[in-house]
Amino acid sequence: MQKMYLPSVADAVAAIPVMESAIVASESAGTDITDQFLGMVGGAVAIGSIYIVPVSAGLTASDTLYVTFTINKQTAAAGDVAIGSVVTKVTGGSGSWTKWVPVSCTVVAGATLAANDTLFVSTVHASTGTATPTFQVCIFPAQS
Repeated sequence: MQKMYLPSVADAVAAIPVMESAIVASESAGTDITDQFLGMVGGAVAIGSIYIVPVSAGLTASDTLYVTFTINKQTAAAGDVAIGSVVTKVTGGSGSWTKWVPVSCTVVAGATLAANDTLFVSTVHASTGTATPTFQVCIFPAQS
């Protein structure tokens, strides 16, 4: 008889996103997104990973026409606080994106969310940048 692996409760919980954002609309090259609302957090959690999932198209990476995506939390005490980011560069960045393939963001060390924190995304284009696809942001808790 073959044994079946059942995940621990901790593993199962860690696989559930803390937050899946609404879909963020695509932008043309050179058009930055400023504080696009993603959602609100229900409870306190340490952040394990953040992914951006392109849902309309891919994105071609470039070392000169790149885009920096920053995920921020808005808190009552501190205002905007960056919790993660990704740069669409070939060298030292995410590389090109493929539709429906999650892109890992760099999470700020020790980043946490508290109940009622609101989450936003902003983009900054280098030069004219590149067009950004429609995307969704998913945040997962840290595994203990």
